[in-house]
Amino acid sequence: MDKLFQPFVQAASSISGKFGGTGLGLSICRRLVELMHGTIGVDSELGQGATFWFTVPFEKGLSPYQQLPVENLKNMRLLIVDDEPNAREILKCYADSWGIKHNVAVSNAEEGLKRLSEAAHGGAPFDVVIVDLLLPGMDGREFAGEVLADPFLEQSQLILLTFN
Repeated sequence: MDKLFQPFVQAASSISGKFGGTGLGLSICRRLVELMHGTIGVDSELGQGATFWFTVPFEKGLSPYQQLPVENLKNMRLLIVDDEPNAREILKCYADSWGIKHNVAVSNAEEGLKRLSEAAHGGAPFDVVIVDLLLPGMDGREFAGEVLADPFLEQSQLILLTFN
């Protein structure tokens, strides 16, 4: 069983057709597990099959289902730029549920740039702009380029996203 995790190469290519592969799979698994400071092995009983196992030490992280604190979002100013009404509504609902009191949603990049500029020049810039990557006309990348090229607008953080 110790040899299961060692690489081997078949001498003739016709043998690989009969037995398949090059025998590297378990060797690669062993190497990956070792790189993560873990161990790998196999438990087997004749006629009962085999159980392959590995252990890798991980630090406990946040559960994907734990809600992160949102207190610091309450005073955030959010601009949503998306041509899809349903997407705008979904994003606004999320913003509302996070306690973001000032969130504005517009349907195109031109209106988004106008609102962004008005807010910045009025002394109350948007903190974050969520912009659809696949906007018709000026798309999200072009929008981001315009924002980053303007010193008054570049202070807003951009999130480019798309719903597929």
